[in-house]
Amino acid sequence: MPDRSCHSCRRRRLKCDRAVPQCQKCLTTGTECLGYGKLILWNQGVASRGKMMGKTFPTARNQVDGSSKKIGQGAGAILSTSNGSPHDDFYQQRLAFPLIDPLFQDLSPSTRRYLSHFGSNFVKELVIYDVPDQNPVRQLLRYSREYPVLLQAIVATSAHHLYNISPSQTFALRDALSSKGRALELLKDTLGNIGLFDVNIMLAVVMLLIYFEWIQSGKNTWRVHLEGAKSLIRYIKSHAGKESTDSFAGLFVRRWLISEFLILDIIGSTVSSTSSLETSIYGIEDGFDIDAILTIAEVNNYVSCPAKLMRHILSVAQMSAEPEQDGGQLAREEKVAMILRSARLFDPAGWASEIQSLTPCNDYSPRTQIATAFKAATCLYAARMLPQDHPDSYSQDDRQQLVSTVIYQLSNIHPDSELFKSTSWPCFVAGAEATAPEQRAWIMTYLQTISQVLPYKTYQTSMDTLEMIWNSGYHDHFLGNCEKGDWVRTIKRLGVDLFIA
Repeated sequence: MPDRSCHSCRRRRLKCDRAVPQCQKCLTTGTECLGYGKLILWNQGVASRGKMMGKTFPTARNQVDGSSKKIGQGAGAILSTSNGSPHDDFYQQRLAFPLIDPLFQDLSPSTRRYLSHFGSNFVKELVIYDVPDQNPVRQLLRYSREYPVLLQAIVATSAHHLYNISPSQTFALRDALSSKGRALELLKDTLGNIGLFDVNIMLAVVMLLIYFEWIQSGKNTWRVHLEGAKSLIRYIKSHAGKESTDSFAGLFVRRWLISEFLILDIIGSTVSSTSSLETSIYGIEDGFDIDAILTIAEVNNYVSCPAKLMRHILSVAQMSAEPEQDGGQLAREEKVAMILRSARLFDPAGWASEIQSLTPCNDYSPRTQIATAFKAATCLYAARMLPQDHPDSYSQDDRQQLVSTVIYQLSNIHPDSELFKSTSWPCFVAGAEATAPEQRAWIMTYLQTISQVLPYKTYQTSMDTLEMIWNSGYHDHFLGNCEKGDWVRTIKRLGVDLFIA
């Protein structure tokens, strides 16, 4: 056993278990374990010996040529490099965080601004805490020049994000759509030569394309990309242990990608028309099963849902997607009832206390509030799988009490809080169940606030969907004589794959 903590735990000032080859604390939190030996650090091009000691040297620029590269790899011109763009002067003036890394110096000002916006703003929205060297989304920038397909996906996502913040910048939308098209073309090429490419990079590109769809609308196409990601994950599983070209950021980023896909698959399946929710493919490693993935995700995934509650949501979503069979209804109702009983016993305060050792700051109170809101929303969602006269179901008064619980807890989460981004799913569920005008008005105002803080059109889709649920005419059209208020079935019969989170 090593005689001192790993470098990662020492940097984070945590007690290390000193396990080898990597400590279990890093493994559990999804942190890249830097090990116990000496670290080799770059000194940023400063000569450390000889006559030139202490001097720095200019970095070669504009060395991109037409030589052949591996598909999807090598330096590439994005948007415009030497000739410039009509908006380059504007970008140059507005570039608040210029990228000075030599890797980015031969890119156009517009591209550098999109990369800067991605690294300064966008990456913070996909995790709870943007801790240096521990945000896997930020790590994508390091590989963007080596893989043009990744660079195009980053530019597309960042440009559309910027456009949503400031719609007057219509050129940003044009750049976003143009870069997305190039990313899709390059991705298609890499899929035809998958054995020559780092599959983790391909997964990262698909994840960025899903983010793009959330920013644009949150409807339908994100699910197509998710199914593509599942195909890549199956490829990884089928080639486990075989020689491959995978090198991208190692286990840390791959586990983040897998956990990210699983979480959005679960949350997305609660309000989509998808016929099945297959999760077995996500267990790509021994000892890294669904429960382990959810445990890692609960700490810093932007949803911040306790793993136990997310497991309940997953089980209900799977049963909801299964076709009803003769004689199987009673068995399914009993399973749902067991899930409800377990969810009701969940201790939000206890959970918030347990994860404090894994968070960079004391967030016990907001974590408790988020967990309490998720608990109430999970119970409301699960109860929709039971007939109203079932002993474990809720009366209308009980449902409205749970709606009030969600509203009360979320009202304590300030828009400036890092956990504010975690509130949309319980907010939507509470809105779908709300019957009082004042509750519905509060929910709509809250979602509007989220959409102002986080410029994703998926929140507008959430509001439009709630308006549809509250419209009795739509409800009657899609459900006929089914139980009033069954918003889960209403949404599924729309035949639309929504994303509400």
